[in-house]
Amino acid sequence: MRTRQQILDSLEVGYVRALEAANAREDTAEATRLELDFVRDQLQLEVLLDLRALLLPDEPADDADPGGSVRGILDTAAKLRNLTRLR
Repeated sequence: MRTRQQILDSLEVGYVRALEAANAREDTAEATRLELDFVRDQLQLEVLLDLRALLLPDEPADDADPGGSVRGILDTAAKLRNLTRLR
């Protein structure tokens, strides 16, 4: 699985290329739109990466503990509930 930084770097590389092309064409409207889109996409991606981190188990499941998987599911549900709670 790719790391958080690898994913964010890939997003940035794509936007930088598109931004450089827009600047070469002197298309300021496109450059501005790309900058705003980058910020939006970066924020959305960071939220998704945070959710991925919450859903991945911190430790390997212990097969000797039959209730461990249920406990893990309950812990994950509690984390999601706390994440989505309005503050």
